[in-house]
Amino acid sequence: MSDLNKPDWKYAPPRAKAVACDGDGVWFWYASKNPTPTDVGFDSDCDLWVARDSGHDHVEKWRETLERRP
Repeated sequence: MSDLNKPDWKYAPPRAKAVACDGDGVWFWYASKNPTPTDVGFDSDCDLWVARDSGHDHVEKWRETLERRP
């Protein structure tokens, strides 16, 4: 996954503790510092908490993009 579309932390909702990209290239904010690939996340484009793609083939890429709030 590329960091090209990664949202800037200055736009993160106050409760966001982590950000990660799912297998479809969509970035999500997470309220937990230690989210799992199947957690519900805050869609960075839609301003909604949504269930994300939890396909097992995407888990490793999701882990590679996981970033905790600085």
